[in-house]
Amino acid sequence: MFLGPGWTTPPKFGVYVDRRPPGPGAMYVNDKSPVPSKRWDLEPQVEHGEFRWTIRETGWTGTTKDLADEIAKAVVTHYDQYKAIFPRAV
Repeated sequence: MFLGPGWTTPPKFGVYVDRRPPGPGAMYVNDKSPVPSKRWDLEPQVEHGEFRWTIRETGWTGTTKDLADEIAKAVVTHYDQYKAIFPRAV
């Protein structure tokens, strides 16, 4: 865990789901991907003696295992959207 300069900055946790361009040597102009990236800022906390994560953007709260499931769902959803637009790129 990196705490930043002077060891006083609180750590930042997050998840970023993004895509690659649709082929070798290809790129998106001005980062205009037809499949938007997803970014979640995470906040760790302890509730009733249990460690939990909160996704700030959605208000979702759950255990580490539950968070792993949510991340997996987000990755699969993003992949399915990308695959529907660029079937030859995957």
